[in-house]
Amino acid sequence: MMRAELEVLSRSCVRSDQDYQGRGLGVALLTFAIESLRGGAAPIRRLWCNARVEQTPFYSKHFAMVVMEGTEFEKGGRDYVLMERLFKEGVE
Repeated sequence: MMRAELEVLSRSCVRSDQDYQGRGLGVALLTFAIESLRGGAAPIRRLWCNARVEQTPFYSKHFAMVVMEGTEFEKGGRDYVLMERLFKEGVE
């Protein structure tokens, strides 16, 4: 049986309405996406996202993501960085 590999899972432009932030919806959404690929036909090797600078602690805490050096950029008056998490053998 051949096993497909999804090299990258990208998360972009997904956020909770401000009235619903802090209730675990973002964590649940990203956890579901990662878990859906765990042991499936297309395990991921890299998870990355464009994160608002003030949101980097969220991604670090919940998904062990780190800021990629030299990736700072501005869009729509907000500061962003690229964050990533590498997986050794697909999703751990």
